[in-house]
Amino acid sequence: MKFICWIACPFLACGVAISEEPKGGLADRALVPSDLGAQWTRHIQWLFDPMASPSKIFQVVTNTSRPPALSTDEVEKFTARQQEERRGFAVTNLARLGAEADIILEYYDSKGSDRFSIHIYRYGTAEGLEDMWKRRGTSAEFNSTRTAGEEIIYTKAGQPFPGGVKASQASVEARDGVYHVMVSPGQPEPGDHGLRLLKKQLEKLRNSTEPDAARNAAKPRP
Repeated sequence: MKFICWIACPFLACGVAISEEPKGGLADRALVPSDLGAQWTRHIQWLFDPMASPSKIFQVVTNTSRPPALSTDEVEKFTARQQEERRGFAVTNLARLGAEADIILEYYDSKGSDRFSIHIYRYGTAEGLEDMWKRRGTSAEFNSTRTAGEEIIYTKAGQPFPGGVKASQASVEARDGVYHVMVSPGQPEPGDHGLRLLKKQLEKLRNSTEPDAARNAAKPRP
């Protein structure tokens, strides 16, 4: 069983920043700078969500750093190939995990050096997420603890995963209803900035405008 997909995604999404702000779906559920303070900015690195518009955003490289530079036609072909590769990866990754959508965002603090990555998955049902969560919790690559009433799964920096991949940063993750949220860097320790960001994202998801009936149906089973 492989659980390295979410770690690989940020590295696949390297290149030119995305300027287009999508609407709907996970794009509206994710934290915005006003939720954090005036000094914060966010960039969407990756989005695959049929409920959003546009429904797909994959950050790609538009040229290479090695000479000779690509022609306009070559750049278009190169970009199109990357987009198709990203789309294929997203479909395969979501199918493996049983999720239906995901988004990766980066947050920057202009008054300091803080920089965080937030990855949110949405599942079709709470049962689907719970099944993945239980499997993840029993995997040797992950650790589990409880803090402030939340069950937190965390990964240490340098943790090796199947396939030779290693976690470049420590991370924390939790879930609520049909949403699975991961933040890096982060540690399950009181006062950790990444952990606070995780809890703030969970709070926004819980305070969403979903109908009460849908919210209750999405709650994980005890």
